[in-house]
Amino acid sequence: MSARDWNDEYTNSNSTVPTRGMVPGSDEEREMLSAQASGDLYATVETRRRGVPELVKLIIVVLVIALAMGGGWYWFTYKRHISVVVDDKDVSVPASTTVSELLTKNNYFGVAHGDLLSITGQVLKKGAGSAPEVVLNGQIISDATAKTTKLQRGDELSLSAGGNYTEDHDVTRTPIEPGLQFNPGGTVQYVKVQGKPGYHEVWVGKLSHEKVDKGEVKKPVDTIIDSLNPNPEGDKMYIALTFTDGPDPSNTPAILDVLKQNGAHATFFDNGVLSKDNPDIEKRAASEGNQVASHTWSNQDLVVMQDNPKGVAEEVSKGEEQTSKAAGYKKTNRMIRVPYGSYSKEVWQAIHRTTSSIVMWDVDTGDLSAIGAQTIANTVISRAHNGSIFVLHDNGGGAQVPQALSILIPQLKQQGYEFVTMKEMLAKDSRFPKNVAEALPME
Repeated sequence: MSARDWNDEYTNSNSTVPTRGMVPGSDEEREMLSAQASGDLYATVETRRRGVPELVKLIIVVLVIALAMGGGWYWFTYKRHISVVVDDKDVSVPASTTVSELLTKNNYFGVAHGDLLSITGQVLKKGAGSAPEVVLNGQIISDATAKTTKLQRGDELSLSAGGNYTEDHDVTRTPIEPGLQFNPGGTVQYVKVQGKPGYHEVWVGKLSHEKVDKGEVKKPVDTIIDSLNPNPEGDKMYIALTFTDGPDPSNTPAILDVLKQNGAHATFFDNGVLSKDNPDIEKRAASEGNQVASHTWSNQDLVVMQDNPKGVAEEVSKGEEQTSKAAGYKKTNRMIRVPYGSYSKEVWQAIHRTTSSIVMWDVDTGDLSAIGAQTIANTVISRAHNGSIFVLHDNGGGAQVPQALSILIPQLKQQGYEFVTMKEMLAKDSRFPKNVAEALPME
């Protein structure tokens, strides 16, 4: 039976449309039933039969195009070759090749890696140094960059031999102590430059075990002790009265009374042992604006002790700490006066790490002799100048010392002088480092 006859048979009869395999109520079933009602069931069936191969053809065409495009992309990306220049020579490489891949595949075009050397320069392992240096289009690139950078047509690469590595080594370092330069002459000696040690090195290779004496690797910096005569700046004139060998319960309070009555300040270089026995005098002196400093612990001649640097340092430091403690200072006063005015380069070598200055004097009043208050006063008045430092004794000078002060202080104040502590005087002379003026060690 032909398709047309089949259509007529189903159209002209009350036969049921063949809808087996169709979902009841679906669009497909409704379409078949509608075609039967309109008498065009044959056309609908024919259309459906022709539609199947047309869809297949479309799918095949799409697949062919996709395969063609994919193949083209694969060829362009992986099979296509581009030309680059390596050390002025043209090289053809597959597209998408990284710099690292090109170099590895061609063994860096014969350019050598560096070597591993011993500490004396002997080759321990050839080729164990750094890879050749790579320059891409004029820019040095790292190994990490070479691994991720894809070459482009016309890129230019240049290579240079890799650097050598030197084996690791152990170091034995021996300190070289700094020297000390001493420039005496001024009334105030101070640490201008704090020395720093250098060192000497010996290397031993960890692989070769070679031993190399490197000599003085770092030069030491010498300590410099300089000295100056104070010259306070400005329009006013300043004098420093300094007292030594106290505190003395018989004399020091009377001296403090005269200073307070006349609005004058002074500096007391006291012995540690006496300071410990008379802390109330030290505290009073400091509270009234005077400076309490050290005359060492027990008034020993430091030059006589200089062959024992540790003993010198202890004698000085102990006195500084005791007098500062008795005065109530928060920081230890590191300004001293040496007993008997006795100093040396060796003494400074022993104390320069902690002591900032040694204060001498330019006028000795002679008060240790029974010359009388007026003679002492006349000496001070006649020799006074801006920046002068007078030495007196509150332990040994006797009653003539406070009597002399009652004469000389009013007269010199009338001449325009001010009586200041050593810290105040040094603070008015900008040549002295700040730490010296504050009686603190150099950091």
